[in-house]
Amino acid sequence: MQETELGKILSSFKDVCLMKMCLLKRVAATAVIIPIVFAAGGVQSFAEIIWFDGTRSDAPPRGYLLTDNEDYWGDAILTGVEYAYEAEPGSPPDDRPDRLGRRGRILLNGNRGVDVRPGQNKSVGMNEGDPLVVVFDFKRRCTFAEWNIITPTQRVAISLEMRSSEEEPWEKVFEQSIETSPTALLHRLKLPDEPGGRYVRLTVQSPDTTLLNEVLAWGDAEVSDETPEIYTPAVEHEYPVGIAFETVPGASKSTVSDRESFYWVQSLGSDHRKQDAVWAKVPAWSSISHEPMLPDADRVNQPVHMVMARNETEATALVLRNTLVNNAREVRVRLDPLKTVDGDTAEGIEANLGVFGVIGDPSFGNNLGPIFEEDNLLGGSLMRKYLLNGAHISNFPHVTLSPSGGAVFWLSVTTDGVEPGIYKTHLYVEGNERVPVNVEVLDVTLPMPFAHVKTYSYNRTTMFPFEYADRLERDIAYALDSGISDWSDVEYIDLIREMASDRGMRLMFDLGMLIPWTPDYVGMIYQSRWTQESDFPDDARERIAEAVEERVARAEELGLSYDQWYGKTGDEPKESNIGGVAYAARVIKETDPRVNIYVNPAYWAGYDHGGVADDVTVARGLQGWYDEHVDLSMPLMLLVRDRPKAMEAFAAPRLVNSYYYVSGHLDRSEHAVEIQKYRRMAWNSYTLGFNGWAFYAWYSPRANPWNHHDRNPPGEGLQEPSDYQMVYPGPRGVIRTRHSEALREGWEDWRLLHLLKKQGQLELVEQLLDAYQSGDAPHDLREQALRASATTRQN
Repeated sequence: MQETELGKILSSFKDVCLMKMCLLKRVAATAVIIPIVFAAGGVQSFAEIIWFDGTRSDAPPRGYLLTDNEDYWGDAILTGVEYAYEAEPGSPPDDRPDRLGRRGRILLNGNRGVDVRPGQNKSVGMNEGDPLVVVFDFKRRCTFAEWNIITPTQRVAISLEMRSSEEEPWEKVFEQSIETSPTALLHRLKLPDEPGGRYVRLTVQSPDTTLLNEVLAWGDAEVSDETPEIYTPAVEHEYPVGIAFETVPGASKSTVSDRESFYWVQSLGSDHRKQDAVWAKVPAWSSISHEPMLPDADRVNQPVHMVMARNETEATALVLRNTLVNNAREVRVRLDPLKTVDGDTAEGIEANLGVFGVIGDPSFGNNLGPIFEEDNLLGGSLMRKYLLNGAHISNFPHVTLSPSGGAVFWLSVTTDGVEPGIYKTHLYVEGNERVPVNVEVLDVTLPMPFAHVKTYSYNRTTMFPFEYADRLERDIAYALDSGISDWSDVEYIDLIREMASDRGMRLMFDLGMLIPWTPDYVGMIYQSRWTQESDFPDDARERIAEAVEERVARAEELGLSYDQWYGKTGDEPKESNIGGVAYAARVIKETDPRVNIYVNPAYWAGYDHGGVADDVTVARGLQGWYDEHVDLSMPLMLLVRDRPKAMEAFAAPRLVNSYYYVSGHLDRSEHAVEIQKYRRMAWNSYTLGFNGWAFYAWYSPRANPWNHHDRNPPGEGLQEPSDYQMVYPGPRGVIRTRHSEALREGWEDWRLLHLLKKQGQLELVEQLLDAYQSGDAPHDLREQALRASATTRQN
């Protein structure tokens, strides 16, 4: 391909995703490396990046990531690279577990191989003065633009040698002496001439002990039938043949027979049968892929109507269904910008279209999960590796509709101070019928009352070895817009507070333990070894006072007043250790009564004993101290049901009354009760008279967040639950799910209920809460509440 021809093709930025797909196909067909470089993390404009060690660059490395790395979400060629040491390194050996359920490959194991997570620093080491020599086999010829060497030794001599076959001599392509070495954890070896080869010999050496954490290579690689990428795709077959078809690829529950599909097409009107594909609304807040996508003819291509306040986000789900029974279709989906009824550009309102990925889980099977946006897709190979419909949506908004199949989309609209009125747009497949989307914005502005929403995790996602400079802001924005007001991410507290202030949100910060870790007061209480005052050491008061004073000093350093932070004494106390928590809380308050104390009683007794302790036991453990000393009360959800005695303590006046779920491992479920639970948490809190809700967790994966099957393999110990997360990491930031969208909707419902109460509509609020407790779903009550608020304002 001539450069001038390529320039003409790339000039159409709108179709650059499709161009990438075509180029990759050409590479596969010709087995020739084409020196085309796309921005890492998908096809997008170059942007400033921040490396894991804090250094910055104007752009990511050139080309694809060629070394396996389960913490990088951008464009990669999965070479299946292997390596061996010319001399066996010291400690640790390369066959020790580097992740739960995996072994070896320390040099390729992602950011868990670098000291960016507590307790996760693992290095390959050589004895003093000995070189560490590693030979990499990429299984194909590659051209290399850059190598990244990550070493805690920091000052090292480095050389790179390459060759295309084992018979050839090594050719040195890079050399750095110890004298010219920078003092750095990250060494970026840029190779402007882009040398090539299949084998690479890396030598790292220092006068002292040499440590190597991680190695990353960037460039381009041969991909062909003879040298395919080395990974197991989530789906290894293309389509079933002529008998049955998945109407949502990857979700076998959606399968129909060819006969059913044929008769469904025949049921459509003649105009709709002529369309490449047709649209239909599907339930936004319950199961979608559990049944065939065969929408009734009268639901096809019907207008979409949404009712909104002036400052919120509302969403709906739609399926796009292929009208061909036995053949696939390639389509491009479009959503026009919103306009006023007069056709003018709309200010303060924005529409967004995302497409659902289908992801597997050992407990819940294959279900719709992550919602991908055009600028935040995983690299194409990773889409196929992790998503059961990855091959169909990896070039979104270009989508492949399988025979008799379709794709599911999430249409969301966000208002930001927009004027009340009607706004219009269209959703369509290029060359096909346009579906009207009408957005009715009422004269309602939702207030920002305080609600304490805690996630028991960091409220951001990560990528290694670098992140785009806007990732943090994007992640924080979505977390705040979902109502999350509890933060422990104090390393970027200024940005969090600034963004919260812009929204009018009040936050609280978790500053950790108010009792000593050393000696281990936390562990001794948690293990029920210190259960009353007499169990504590003689100097316990002095040591706890020191811990409290350290937290107070830390809060002052961060610029936090007492009402903006809190501290803890442990986690999930129960009958056997609640006395130890009570004593610690009393000493904390004696030290500084202004310090806010958080306690989250669990009283877990096991399913064989009813789940949690009985009401009398719980109330007895809380008596005489809980009302007086606890400022943030967050009992396990089961403790606020049918326990009137304990509820006297849990509902007592204090800064925060809340409750929590342990629920993140259930967020691969498509059952309505699991999707809606985060929205219902807000309604439950309002019903109880509380002002908060909490859950574990927003983002706390156990291993690879995109692989829910990588727990302990069979025969290697207890099979634990899957990852505790409701969102996913993309190359540009957080990737939503319906579970996280339900959390956001619950926060907006909370604000709407608060507004109705502020307007004096107390009777309506009671009616809404009664209807909710009688079984009505929050999404069915919302429009009534919104219109009532608008009517009250007009009157």
